[in-house]
Amino acid sequence: MTSTDHDTDGSAAEDDLRAVRMLLAGTDPSPQRPPTCAQRRRAAEVLRTLRVSAEYSPGWRGRLRARATVASAAAVVVLALLLTAVNVIGGRDTATAAPLLPTPLLTVTGGDRQAAVGTLLAAARDQRTAAVVGVGPVRYTVRQTYGLDVTVARRKATTTATTYLVAEWRRPDGSRHVDRLLQQVDRAGHDVGGPQPAPTRHGLTEIPAEAGEVPLPTDPGRLRAALEAPVRAQGRIPSGTDVALAVLGRLREGDTTAAQNAALFEVLAEAPGVFDAGRVTDRAGRDGRAVGVQVSGPESLTTAFGYLLLSGDGEELVVETVYLPSPPPGLKLPKRPTVADYTQFTVERQVTAVGQTG
Repeated sequence: MTSTDHDTDGSAAEDDLRAVRMLLAGTDPSPQRPPTCAQRRRAAEVLRTLRVSAEYSPGWRGRLRARATVASAAAVVVLALLLTAVNVIGGRDTATAAPLLPTPLLTVTGGDRQAAVGTLLAAARDQRTAAVVGVGPVRYTVRQTYGLDVTVARRKATTTATTYLVAEWRRPDGSRHVDRLLQQVDRAGHDVGGPQPAPTRHGLTEIPAEAGEVPLPTDPGRLRAALEAPVRAQGRIPSGTDVALAVLGRLREGDTTAAQNAALFEVLAEAPGVFDAGRVTDRAGRDGRAVGVQVSGPESLTTAFGYLLLSGDGEELVVETVYLPSPPPGLKLPKRPTVADYTQFTVERQVTAVGQTG
């Protein structure tokens, strides 16, 4: 969300933002539409004004830095400022952080069900025959995650918007090595009288395999039963909304194989509320086909829709949840469609060992 003062410096502020965002667009270190030399110079000038600095440690992030000329010039600030909104650059006041509320990729709430089913089944077929990218037993992914976090105490709430860049290596035994880089955290709600939010977790983490962990089934029937089991354990009969929410939640984790993705797509195609959401370009500039489904039940304070963006060859690009027509009243956010969370995938491949990226 961006706003400027309505004075003679307003257009200059918008030009500044445009230049910076062209430099920082997407999480792909080799973007399809790199910024011009003039935009890079202007962005660097603005960033110097903001005195941007970011903690930069060795490891996979250093290897990203060497990928391209544009990436090497912008890597530090990309990791720290991607998708950051700035309230005023120029004008009467100095630059200040504003709520980090990205514009939803989609806000449609209905569409052709049969088209959505066709999209999902075609993606499932593509995934079942897809060639494995890379070589090795370790599943390596890079994704950007964003979400609204609410901390409640003393009848007051603090809402923060947090964005991470996450690199994850999942070993065959299910254990994971995760590198989480905190990109941005902002208080997003107008009411800041609530408690301090919980400390953000970032850095390197080793997550052991769960005892007796069973791989996600690749058969749609068995997979559906596995996704419904937690709901049945609560004494409820699973609804289509429950299943759709579970499917999108599992896809969001980013550690599934192509065969598991195929089964997840087939289960989502069975959801009664799934609909075609049209074509859309994601935040990394990639074009894809989206399907949508309502993911909030009647007991919710607001209506939420989940969207899955798929590439032409059936790969998941983005999973996004949007509050429509507005966020829950307790969040104290502007009354308009609001992104509750999203996960955007930029790298998915097999590697030979933890720490390797290609």
